Amino acid sequence: MVNLSFLKRQEEEKLFFVLDIGTEAVKALIFEKRQGKISVLGAGLEYFDRFSVLESGKFEIEVTKKTISKAVEEAQKEQGAKTSSVFLGFSCDILKGRIISHSLERKEKKNVDEKEEGEIKETVLREAKKKIAESYALQKGILPQDIQFQELRILETKIDGYRVPSLLGYDGRNADFKILATFLPKYYLESNFSNFISPPIIPIIREMGFKILEIRHPIVGLLSFLSRYPDALLLDIGGEVTQIFWVRQGILEEISEFETGGRQFSQILSENLGLSELEARNLKHRYSKRDLTEESRREIGKLLKIPTQIWFQGLKEKLREIGAGVFPSEIFIFGGGAFLQEMEDVLESGDWEDIYFPPPIKVKFIEPRVFISEFSKSSFPSEKSEGRIRNKEWDLINVEVKAKNLNSQYIPSLLISLNSLKINLDF
Repeated sequence: MVNLSFLKRQEEEKLFFVLDIGTEAVKALIFEKRQGKISVLGAGLEYFDRFSVLESGKFEIEVTKKTISKAVEEAQKEQGAKTSSVFLGFSCDILKGRIISHSLERKEKKNVDEKEEGEIKETVLREAKKKIAESYALQKGILPQDIQFQELRILETKIDGYRVPSLLGYDGRNADFKILATFLPKYYLESNFSNFISPPIIPIIREMGFKILEIRHPIVGLLSFLSRYPDALLLDIGGEVTQIFWVRQGILEEISEFETGGRQFSQILSENLGLSELEARNLKHRYSKRDLTEESRREIGKLLKIPTQIWFQGLKEKLREIGAGVFPSEIFIFGGGAFLQEMEDVLESGDWEDIYFPPPIKVKFIEPRVFISEFSKSSFPSEKSEGRIRNKEWDLINVEVKAKNLNSQYIPSLLISLNSLKINLDF
């Protein structure tokens, strides 16, 4: 006889991982879903051993496997929970996020019915996909058909210049759309793809026995968080890349990135103090926690001025590229490179030159528990909102933190996982 109580308990209690594979480290979080509530049970982080790759001469696959395994083991050991179901995230140099605008002119001035609305949406998304694929392929020297799209959604719709929730029932002639797309090269997904630039991550993870549920970009979770912050600039300061999210009037305006991050700060300490990269990274963390003498802090602070200014210059150059006019004065920072006080100081007091923010600039360091609290109050938008941030269309979600070692480096992982788990509470 089938034990129905056991089956019911299995349905009510589910475990999931998120694996967030960055440029410098792998982060793993393990979650439990029970009776509609999500608990963060454990967290694990492991840095890639770059010296090991060079020393052994082996391809990166074995190092990637080892790094993933160690991060997973660390996350599992806190509560003793194990699972093979995985939500997967990548660094923004692999899994890209982009915003693209598209306009079209309707042939007739009549009210839009459901059929025409569906046809317009299909055309808009197809054209956006084509534009992005061609542009990215040109930059990276690959074929447009070798790009895999993960997310494609309309964030904003306008008819004759007026923002509307949808085109249905309107008779305007000129329609404008803002579209969110996330995508990555297919060679990260396919084990038989030739001329690998980097290890084919998906086959590696499957070979390790994991069941991949979804590949997610952090931006999907950020749409949830930003329901409470409709005008903001967010900076994910990773190991080697900083990602920028610009939100204005509740709409995501731009996603971009530049190649400077927290690792450059470790390298400066390594080169000037004769330390290994691991020692330099540990020293940087101790410095950020004020776990050093004042004299040592002063000397390290002098060394960090150079990479701080290099990073700040890179940020300014990218902001000039992505937008003109006024940026929001509320800046959120997170990621491994956001620990340093220098980042907050230069953002609040640095010379922005021709880039304007309404004074005063307020920099907020996002702590995981604060983020989860904010996320729990907002959750993610309904399908009919098409990504627009509207509080009344959002459901609440109950999230509990049991993991003890969460820090700002896990914010992108939380963005990937919490939104996916909210969507998939019933699977």
